[in-house]
Amino acid sequence: MDSMKRIAIRNKAGEEIGVFYCPSDPEALKRYAESMERYKKSVMPLICINIAPDGTTTTKSGKRIIQNAENSIYKLFDFILGYEGASNAFFSAVRPFARVKGKFYCEHCLDVVKHSIDSQEVKSHGKKG
Repeated sequence: MDSMKRIAIRNKAGEEIGVFYCPSDPEALKRYAESMERYKKSVMPLICINIAPDGTTTTKSGKRIIQNAENSIYKLFDFILGYEGASNAFFSAVRPFARVKGKFYCEHCLDVVKHSIDSQEVKSHGKKG
């Protein structure tokens, strides 16, 4: 992970709850863009169930739907960031579909990843030119 930037994930109290490594390879932004359609497909089944604020549900079928969606989200983050286990940094303390300021937590995480990749792209283009 030499060509990656270490980025700490912190809770509201400022405590580090995870770390992810942002890739600086030029394909990272492409992987992110390609993944947005997969993201939409992953969350589409969630409209059929009642999700509690903590990202859980009580029905058996709802639990299965959330588990499938979570598995897809984990793979999505691993793919975007380019290494297995990247998703653990984001979702070890908070479930992907917990609500945070009206959005799923995983949507906030995707925003952070996109911003981080964009920042790495700017830095790498700045070094070349």
